[in-house]
Amino acid sequence: VIDELYKHHKWLILRKNWVYLQKLILDELYKKQDHNFNNGTDFISLSNTIKIKVPDFVVQNIINESVKTQKLKRYKNLYYYPKHFAQNVKNLSWWYDIEKKFKKYGFQPPKVKTISVDLGIDLKVLEPTLKKASSFGYLIKINENRYILSTCFNEIVSLFEETMKNDNIEKFTVKKFSQITGITRNLSVEILEYFDKKGFTKRLEEGRVILKSFKD
Repeated sequence: VIDELYKHHKWLILRKNWVYLQKLILDELYKKQDHNFNNGTDFISLSNTIKIKVPDFVVQNIINESVKTQKLKRYKNLYYYPKHFAQNVKNLSWWYDIEKKFKKYGFQPPKVKTISVDLGIDLKVLEPTLKKASSFGYLIKINENRYILSTCFNEIVSLFEETMKNDNIEKFTVKKFSQITGITRNLSVEILEYFDKKGFTKRLEEGRVILKSFKD
């Protein structure tokens, strides 16, 4: 495992430090899921449990190895405490049809009312279901009228951060964000307002700036 880190990333780590980081991640995950065993945990949340600054590829390496050795269970983009995993998967049938629809929506999910029509589910039934999916980490709630698949949202964030960094862009507009992501202007405004709320970006008189990495 440690050899792979050096081979692919030229990154060295002592075995005892790797084991310490793994224990840190697993202990935090187990603690969270003992309190709320219905919830899986995504990569960003796991990565954020480490207070020590290490590259994401190191965290991913540790998580992958933990899955191989059965210390973690993975379903879709979420990780689980093994003793709660079977019950979680058994209880996920309500999510499958919704997930398929959101995968088709990709980066541009419609408003909740439109999803209600698409799925043929009454709005009063759908809204609590979407809130439940959000609490499990399957969806990100952009605002009261809009949800997006967590994996798609993470892709948007990564694409945006990478482009801003590579192109050395310090300030950006809604139009620029829309060009980078291919998302419509109206939805771009909603996502950027969500970014502002989370402290990822800040709106200025002319454009916006990134304040920190989204996972921070």
